[in-house]
Amino acid sequence: MRTYLILLSVCLAACRVSEPKPEPITTLACYDGQPRMSPDGKFIAFVSTQSGDRHVWIYDIAEQTRTPLTYNEGVDEHPDFSPDNERLVFSSLINGQRDLWLIDQESQLLQLTKTETADEYSPHWSKDGNWIYFVMRDSSGWNLCKVNHKNFSDVQI
Repeated sequence: MRTYLILLSVCLAACRVSEPKPEPITTLACYDGQPRMSPDGKFIAFVSTQSGDRHVWIYDIAEQTRTPLTYNEGVDEHPDFSPDNERLVFSSLINGQRDLWLIDQESQLLQLTKTETADEYSPHWSKDGNWIYFVMRDSSGWNLCKVNHKNFSDVQI
């Protein structure tokens, strides 16, 4: 039994040595989180408090640079790239209301949802890029929903 325990401790020590260590890609003393890799693997969208409130930033993997994408008075969260890499959706809390917003390659900002009595969270693109699925919270509770980003038609699931 003693031989077994010694062998086990040697094996565990060897396993710890070969573990990969996380390599930080952002090192500022602020919140950096909610990372989403772009479909082409070149960028990471993430949320940072570097400029004060939570805003969406883009990290260029090749250049190792970070650039702010949103500049508003709200709190932006949950970024997600479209499958074709052309658009990014996120939720934003502005004036007490959380809605979904869309940014395309030309930096045109479009508001996808505007509901006075509900908040929208955690948007994610469908694989075909036609729909954005999200969570909506209203007086009835929490619901899964989807919106067609081309004509802004909402559907509760």
